[in-house]
Amino acid sequence: MSNPLTTPPRGLLRRVHNSNLNRTGTYTVEFALCIPVLFMFTFACFEYSHHEYIKHSLNQAAYQGARAGICINGTQNDIKNAVDQSLLTAGLGGVKIEVTPAVISSATREVTVTLTANYGDYFVPPQYFGGGNLVGRCTLDHENASLNIR
Repeated sequence: MSNPLTTPPRGLLRRVHNSNLNRTGTYTVEFALCIPVLFMFTFACFEYSHHEYIKHSLNQAAYQGARAGICINGTQNDIKNAVDQSLLTAGLGGVKIEVTPAVISSATREVTVTLTANYGDYFVPPQYFGGGNLVGRCTLDHENASLNIR
């Protein structure tokens, strides 16, 4: 004879068992609806991280180029070499380099390096990140400005 305080009634066990058998298709449908959303968010996180990596790399390369250009004997070639080296290290290519002023002389007060990269070749459409181009820009005072050399 079983103890009524420790053994559940027979009907209760049967109801729990039957309700789980009736819900097996529900789990499959819920999985089928949720997994694409989960994958979408996962890939969006990867793509956003890649976007931020490229943006940071462009800003860093622009800074390295501006640093090379603010030296007293800095030239356009020094800037382009520093930018190319930094972009090569980051694994980026096909970047447009723009240096202002076009000629660096003893009268130059500041050097601005602007880098533009196309972001249109990736998984997430570029309109979600504000357009198809990423821009990295850095402006530094020339050493002539701090030394008051004219």
